[in-house]
Amino acid sequence: YISPYFSANFSVTKEIGDLASVSFYANNFFNNMGLVWSTKTKTYSSLSRYIPSFYYGLTVRFKF
Repeated sequence: YISPYFSANFSVTKEIGDLASVSFYANNFFNNMGLVWSTKTKTYSSLSRYIPSFYYGLTVRFKF
């Protein structure tokens, strides 16, 4: 049995004229991890191996 889970992602982009754009992103910012019920061991275990934890970054793109 797999419990419901969700991943919330966020991205904002700012265009800098015709030269470049800068983007900030945050993935899984609620850091929600689903649980799996094992009928064999009768315990819950995390899906953290399959779902990446919270991370963020910045992207700069130059236009030629």
